[in-house]
Amino acid sequence: MELTTDILMDFHKRQLEAWPLADAGFKGLAEVRCKEVEVGDVVFKVQHNRARIRSTGAKVDKASVAQRPCFLCDVHRPSEQMELVAGNGYRFWLTLSRFSLCISLFRPNSMCRS
Repeated sequence: MELTTDILMDFHKRQLEAWPLADAGFKGLAEVRCKEVEVGDVVFKVQHNRARIRSTGAKVDKASVAQRPCFLCDVHRPSEQMELVAGNGYRFWLTLSRFSLCISLFRPNSMCRS
């Protein structure tokens, strides 16, 4: 299937209708605050997204990361999370705040555990 903007937008709409947590995540993007900060000759765009505290506050020590399941493995994805497969084998799905693309040749690695 060739992916068009209409197909992706329809997929996005159906996914948000079927997955309340993702719907809330996308609605939360409206609350993101941004501003520009100049440091010398460089302008930085700074973003504050309160909803990101869950992932940015996650433990990143070796043991915690080793216990975290691979989010690309089908077995670990939420049951509400739909998938759209393009004719070229690319797989699309919605995360809590964006479209993600996974190459269908993904192979489990040392981070993947069933």
